[in-house]
Amino acid sequence: MEENSLGGSKYLLLIVDEASGCMKGFCLRAKSESEDCIKTYIMMVQKQFGKKVKFVRHDGAREFATNSLKAFYEDEGIEQQTTVPYAHQTNGTAERAIRTIVTIGRSMLHHAKLDKCFWAEAAMTAIYVKNRLPPSRV
Repeated sequence: MEENSLGGSKYLLLIVDEASGCMKGFCLRAKSESEDCIKTYIMMVQKQFGKKVKFVRHDGAREFATNSLKAFYEDEGIEQQTTVPYAHQTNGTAERAIRTIVTIGRSMLHHAKLDKCFWAEAAMTAIYVKNRLPPSRV
């Protein structure tokens, strides 16, 4: 994001469950925090729902392709799928979700006449609301 949030976050990591459309957001101070968030999310899904994560798809950014994450995926039996660089349409589900959350968040900030430093709160609120709406594909 252009400006740090009140909590000091600079990045939004958005995880989208392709089967349900459910989203989980993490506000990060550094991209290196992505690894712990991804591991935490995968373990939470597997424990709470008793379902195995079968694959993870990402754009190949360095923070998603660390040796530690590769080892974690291998240990958990998770296939890692990397999309084509600079071709956002190949990761359409995530890219569309990011655009939707950012648009909703910016609209909330604009209509509430809030400063840009509230972007993290607006994004997390947008995710919360979006997860409670019926999916458009039904």
